[in-house]
Amino acid sequence: MAAATAFKADMSRRLGSARRPSDTRNTRNHIYLSRHLRHLPLTPETLDPAYTKRIDILRRVFLVELPPPAADAVTEIRNLHIEGTALIRRLEALRERYNLDPPQPADPPMPAAARITRIVCSDGLH
Repeated sequence: MAAATAFKADMSRRLGSARRPSDTRNTRNHIYLSRHLRHLPLTPETLDPAYTKRIDILRRVFLVELPPPAADAVTEIRNLHIEGTALIRRLEALRERYNLDPPQPADPPMPAAARITRIVCSDGLH
């Protein structure tokens, strides 16, 4: 019974740490950037498709795990409370400085018609 209790306690501790992010600084950065990139003021510039594409690229670049120097720079931006177009310009400069590219999407799964099924006869292997 004691072993079962110890096992449950160990698993709940592991599950709890898996649910909570270990690096709260990155979490705060993600929340800050997500909020400010999502709620940009409506201007003719923000309605431009090229501008919205730039914002989408910045979201994909900065809302993932960043290298430590880039994460430190984003923390500095958050501490300075930079918003709006100044934030966009600063993030684009960071993207160029640290050579950050958006993550590439995974290869799409192969359609069922293109799959080739191979049947190997075990008698032929001898």
